[in-house]
Parts: sequence; C-alpha cells; structure tokens
Amino acid sequence: MHILKKTAFWLVGIVAAVAAVILGLQVFYMLSPVALSPETVALNERAAKLPVFTENGYRVYGLLAPKDVDPVRYGHCLVDVHNSQREERKTLYVASPTVQDKAAYEAHWKSFNDRTGVAEAACLQGGTRISLPKELAERHIKPGITTAQWKALAAVAPDPLIVARAEAVWAGEARRLGVDIDSPIAEFQNLIKLERWRTARSIQAWDSKDRAQAVASWSRSINDWVKSADDSLIDAMVSTAALSQIMIAMQDAVARSERIDDATAEAALAALAAIETMPKAITDSMLTEWLLTSGIMKSLPEMKSPFYVPGQGESGFFMRTMERGATLTFDINDTLNRLATTNLKIQRTVMSAARGEPETPIEWEGMTMACGSLGDWEFFCLPFVRNPVGRIFVAISVPMYRDYGVRIADLRNLAAATRLTINARRRSHSGDALAQFVTSVSPDMRDVFSKRPFAYDASTKRLRIELRQRSTVLGEKSYELAL
Repeated sequence: MHILKKTAFWLVGIVAAVAAVILGLQVFYMLSPVALSPETVALNERAAKLPVFTENGYRVYGLLAPKDVDPVRYGHCLVDVHNSQREERKTLYVASPTVQDKAAYEAHWKSFNDRTGVAEAACLQGGTRISLPKELAERHIKPGITTAQWKALAAVAPDPLIVARAEAVWAGEARRLGVDIDSPIAEFQNLIKLERWRTARSIQAWDSKDRAQAVASWSRSINDWVKSADDSLIDAMVSTAALSQIMIAMQDAVARSERIDDATAEAALAALAAIETMPKAITDSMLTEWLLTSGIMKSLPEMKSPFYVPGQGESGFFMRTMERGATLTFDINDTLNRLATTNLKIQRTVMSAARGEPETPIEWEGMTMACGSLGDWEFFCLPFVRNPVGRIFVAISVPMYRDYGVRIADLRNLAAATRLTINARRRSHSGDALAQFVTSVSPDMRDVFSKRPFAYDASTKRLRIELRQRSTVLGEKSYELAL
C-alpha cells in the first residue's frame, strides 16, 4: 500500500509539473505574440488591391433576370437576401433540433425557407426569369462531336437579351461576390451553356467558308475566358472547361479541312497563344484563396469552440473550458504566417503542375501541427508549442491543389494537339508524310508532360492524348482527335 501511495504521489507530482510547464509556456507565448512575417504582409498588400464585390459579379448572379429588370440590380437583390438570411441561419442553426428528429428538424426550418423564397421572389419585381433553351444543357461539346451535332447546337436560339448580358459579363472585370466561406457563388453554368452556342456558331462560320470570322470568334472567346481565370480557383476551373470546348471546336474544324491558308493558320495560332498564360492565371487565383482562408482564421476567435456541436445543447463545463483554452492559446499572427508560407508553396506547386512538370516532394511546414519529426506522435507536442489551436486549423484546412494545376496542363496538351493539327493542315500533310510530321514537330506541339510526340494511328488517322486528371469535357483517362 505504501508503494502504491508513493507511486501515486510521484505520478500526481509529474502531472502537476508538466501542467505547470505547459501553463508557463502558454502564458509566455500569450505575452509575446509574433509579428506578421514579410510573406504575410506582402500577401495582404496584394490581396488588398483585389475588388471583393464587383458589378460584374452581380451581373452573373442576375443573368436570368426578367426582361425589364436590370441583371445587376437583380443580382444585388439576391445577394442582399443571401446576406440578410445568413446571420439568421446561424442563429437558427444553434437552436436547431437534431437531424435524427426529422419532423422537428423540417418544421424548424420550414418558416425560414418559406421566407427566403418570398424574399427572392420579390427581387423579380413581378416578372419572370428568362430561361435558356434546354438544348444548351442537353448537348455537350466533347471529342468526337459530329457535324450534325454542331449544326444542332448552332441552330439553338437563346434570347438575344441573355446573349447580350453574357457578352457584357465576358467583356467585364472580375466576378466576385465576397470572399467569405459562405459568400454566394455566381452561377457559371449558364455562361458555359451560352459558350457552347457561341462556339457552335463559330463552327458554322468556318463551314460556310468564313474562316476569318470563325477564328476571330474563337480568339475572342479564348481571351474572354482566360481574362477571368485568375479571379478565383473556381473561375480557373470553369475557364478550363470552357476553353477545352473551344479547343475541341478549333481542332475539329481544322482537321475536317483539306488545307488552310497561311493567314488563317497564323491567326489561329495567335489565338492559341493566350492558353499558355493559364499557368500564371491559376497561380494568381491563389490570392483569392488567401483572402478566403486568412479571413476564416481571423474570425475564429469569434466562433464557437471546435468541440461545439450545434443542436446538442450548451457546451457544459468541459466544452466551455476547451473553448476558453482554445481562445487563450490562439495566436492569429502565427496562424497567418503559417498560412502565408503554405499559400506561397501552393502557388509554386500549382505553377509547376500547370507546366506539366513532375511532382516533387515538398516539406509542408505549415501543415505540421507541432513536432513533425515525431510522425504520429507529434500531437503530444501541441501543449508545449506556440499557437497549438492555430497549428491544428492550418494543418486541417490545407487541401492539395496540385491536381488543379494538372488540369491546366491537360488543357495545354489539347492546345498543343490543336496547334499540331493547324500546322499539319497548313502544309497539307497526309499519309506517311503526316505520320512523319507528328513525330518530328517542335516541343510546343508535343505532349506537355512527357515532351514526346503524341501517339498517332495512321490507319485510323487519329491522335491519342493521355489525360492526367479526369475531365467533364475530355473524359476519364484519354481521348482521341481526328487528324
């Protein structure tokens, strides 16, 4: 018994000593907060120049406004409804029954949803939203699209007012509706649908021998989408999807032609040049990601404890203690510095991926919670280091962005194949001469990733391009193009 008491005494003493060390360290950290790093300051200065709300963002949001309602005003009204309901939603969410009690849960939210619907309907000012032809949603541009399918798309007749509004969006500035986690996101799908029609009309012009008009239209479309690709990561991916469709149209039109003249070829190649700016565009889009993630971290002290579960009642002593401890040990500057380091590394990673460069291992200091060298045991270091809560949030809030850069490289691969097709038709190559040409082209007409010539089947006269990332436009693993 004496030994047990002695052992217990020592254990309590050790625990008390460790607790005293932890408390002392955390008090020291709290009284000596870190300054913002030069990287953080530079990112903040760059981000401060970005418009957070833009008229063009409201215009996209209100694209389908009734004919007598200004789309910017309609979009603004919808965003106001969204923002006014946001705070109320948070309050209702705290008092919400659990989802397991389905009847009570649905009844709790019914009044809120009904009032939201009424408020959104008021934005219509008694009018009716304009709709797009359903064919634009049902007909997709993919490799292998037929001439008949192009004609069917070109024959669709969207409302001229919607077309004019879309042209204003494409010609306008950035499209932002806030950079909070719950800011509304503009509906880009309508612009994609209209781009299908615009692209098909360009094919129609090409087939009608008005090739200058077709190339000019493709050039304008490419520049419209490239210009908005750096607005945000979402914009970059939407632009990639739209540009892929335009590339498919250009390559298909050229491949179906026996020969194209030098002037047309030069104009088409010049139009493609803008695609090569996409690696920089997606890298620049990470600045908006910085605004988003840094904004979340800055708002953490005002939020509930990460242990709090809505709909489960008050936190209780343990939860309140954890919440208070989290607040006291949270160092916002250290958190932002870690985020800045990570953001800059992501920018370099995305740029490298978009260029088609091999993936290289990177030490993600910002993602390690405490003592990275301890592996799975690093969690036990947290009580002894500065800003344990911030480290946790930074570690769990950093997704892998490289795949987004790879999608850009896949787009550039399609542009390289289109470039190859233009030059092949410019020289009227066929048969063995065409097969030889494919194997001897310059680097800008080869696979972006491997730097080798594209695979070409002379018997079927088709190029085969390997995909590194699944694409809603190009497919799962690979696609073929007629040459």
